Amino acid sequence: MKTKFTYAAMAILATIFILGCESTPYTSPRTYNYATEKVVNQSYDQVWSRLLEIFVQVNLPIDVMDKYNSILRTKPIGLQLSYGNCDCGVAGQGFGWYGKLEDLKGSLNAILTKVSENQTKVKLIFHYEVMYNVYEMDFNTNQYYHSTYQKITCNSTGRLEKMIFDALGN
Repeated sequence: MKTKFTYAAMAILATIFILGCESTPYTSPRTYNYATEKVVNQSYDQVWSRLLEIFVQVNLPIDVMDKYNSILRTKPIGLQLSYGNCDCGVAGQGFGWYGKLEDLKGSLNAILTKVSENQTKVKLIFHYEVMYNVYEMDFNTNQYYHSTYQKITCNSTGRLEKMIFDALGN
């Protein structure tokens, strides 16, 4: 009888230990299907001016403004992880460690192509990056310390592209 109780207690403790040590690895971001190009029924100069207006209205700092080569590029800006316009995946965690997504930055390239006198193709390329930091527990001090990091490319959800295309009109 005592032996059965001992085995049952050991089985319960082993189960608790195994479940307690379970870890969840980093989960990669989803891939979204959305339009990155649109032909706008406006002249090249009208679309260029409107894109500049949009950049200024949403406070995107312009890094490159080259009308001759048809490119507008923003400087990378810091964003909140709750931003919602990109997916960076899900941080992992486990016994004695946890991952954290930090320092999200985003930038935009807009490339214009003159299709005809009254049509301009706009291509939007958003680039998002985040630092994936791993913190491990020092069991002697019960303090977490930064152990590793990795720069991760996030995927756009297409939400901001749609907003800009809608603001440009048909």
